[in-house]
Amino acid sequence: MSTLNFAKAVLIIGLVTSFGSTPVHAMSWWERWRNFLLEWDTDSIVIRPHENLRASPIFLDRDDIRDVHFYLFTDPENPDFMQEVHIDDPTQSSLEAWDPSVPTKIIVHGFIQNINATFPQNVKNAYLKRSKDTGQKYNILVVDWGRLAYQLQDGVPVYTRAVRNVEKVGTRIGELVMYLHSLDLVTPSSLHLIGQSLGAHVVGQAGHWLQEQKPTPFLVARITGLDPAGPLFYTGLVGRLLKTEDAAFVDVVHCNPGGLGVVAPAIVGPKLGTVEFYVNWDPLTHLQPQCVSLGHVITEKEGWMLCSHNYCPKFFAWSIITKLEARQCYGVKVHPTGCVGPYARFGEDLSTSEQGMFFIKIQNKLDDMQLFMP
Repeated sequence: MSTLNFAKAVLIIGLVTSFGSTPVHAMSWWERWRNFLLEWDTDSIVIRPHENLRASPIFLDRDDIRDVHFYLFTDPENPDFMQEVHIDDPTQSSLEAWDPSVPTKIIVHGFIQNINATFPQNVKNAYLKRSKDTGQKYNILVVDWGRLAYQLQDGVPVYTRAVRNVEKVGTRIGELVMYLHSLDLVTPSSLHLIGQSLGAHVVGQAGHWLQEQKPTPFLVARITGLDPAGPLFYTGLVGRLLKTEDAAFVDVVHCNPGGLGVVAPAIVGPKLGTVEFYVNWDPLTHLQPQCVSLGHVITEKEGWMLCSHNYCPKFFAWSIITKLEARQCYGVKVHPTGCVGPYARFGEDLSTSEQGMFFIKIQNKLDDMQLFMP
């Protein structure tokens, strides 16, 4: 971060006196700094060089639910081909490729991301690759809420505004699901919601909203939270955490707990999922080994916390096309040497009969998004 932008961010912190009904002064200086000083490196946003993938105009100063878009991908032979799905579209032309007999995956990005970011592209591509390799088809819906996930003030991203939009975006996803359900295109048992960082809390809100529908609540079969965002969620002061009861089965992958990811149960945080995975668990640093070297030197383009945080979608994408196993840990504290329980599949092929905490070590660097291309 440049000195000028650092100063701007500090100014923003000084000007913010409340968020909702919670006074900022109730938090420690460290939490205020971590919650608001989040100018994430925009190099993490990857605009892919394909004409038919639009670059979202994310630099607009507004919070309009109409800026939430849904894109359907179904063709493993043409992974960049997409159709925008509109709620209550009388023609339903965008749903011609939809197959109600196959699983539906809804993928939701986080802060300062959009449809063209490395995530959700890598997970979407991994599903299409699996479809091509195995014949298993999917309805893959990528949610683009980029305009609401990247609000600027004097050139500095304002994380609090993105957090404020989590509930409304989750509700909008719920409305889409109910629309698809009314057309007999999706059932609770066929639906899997996947979100990273802020997106994990978005899908939690979607699952929660769907269960409140009358006369028949809609219970999503599975929600996967990839390192659910920690800032502003550490103490539950604002925003709504992803929760175990948001779906019939909730699995959470922790890659940077207590940093940019929420404090995990292994540390003393709340239980978020039926199953909680710890990837390359380091009880001292909570960092991914792929992101650190020479005594945890910050890399040139990404800070150590951000790099570790962003590895979660890479690990999950890898699990879609590769068999990975984790081992169950007993007790409150997770440590590789203390994990002596049975093994379970990590990621996509996790059995919904599993419960508890699991540890897995993945040393692959997984840097190239093209690795997951069909």
